Amino acid sequence: MAWVFDAANTGVTEVDADSTLTYAHTTGTLTHGILFAWAAWSATGTSVNSVTYNGVGMTVAASETGVGFRRVALYYILNPASGNNNVVWNFSANAGRVCGGSHSWDGASPQQNIPSNTATGTSTAPSVTVGAADGRLVVSAVGISFSGGDTLTVDAPATERGKVSGGATRGASSTDDGAATVTMSWTNNNSRAWAMVAASFDAFGSSRRKATNENISTYGVARDYSVLATW
Repeated sequence: MAWVFDAANTGVTEVDADSTLTYAHTTGTLTHGILFAWAAWSATGTSVNSVTYNGVGMTVAASETGVGFRRVALYYILNPASGNNNVVWNFSANAGRVCGGSHSWDGASPQQNIPSNTATGTSTAPSVTVGAADGRLVVSAVGISFSGGDTLTVDAPATERGKVSGGATRGASSTDDGAATVTMSWTNNNSRAWAMVAASFDAFGSSRRKATNENISTYGVARDYSVLATW
């Protein structure tokens, strides 16, 4: 099954006063749905306690905790409830300048093996490379220091799925098609401190070899076998 984009909340922002960030996302009626939520914030000593959608807990796909840079995290939930519901981020403390967004898709496997990677730096070119495969969906999120006049642009062939500035923090998310390895990158017109995450997700009906952890003897010779599983 091919991935089909559903909807996005392209970004909300606030000066955090209560250790939470809340925004609405409207999910369509999906057969094999998945919802991604991303956030970027300036208080590098603050972590995420939990993220929920419609009151149901989401799972972390990748989180960058580099002290001295912006923090950024990507969460997901399979089979999200349809309709207009809230995404709620609960932080361990005040998150400072925080922004976040979300996007939903149809076409996700009910069983996910999620390669991910993170990166930090100070430059005009935030980027991170993640292992993937044909048919997978690669999702990234970036948090970068922001000052008036800064512009942040997603690099082709990725597609921007949201971008917003939260005072001194700008956050954004993008997606791309899977390949053996995929580099997700952005271009900022000024050199800034940044943190970035990316993860790749299995499509419905995807196949991959999975070890059985069994050792079968054939004519007295021990052999390891694998099976081809489809989800």
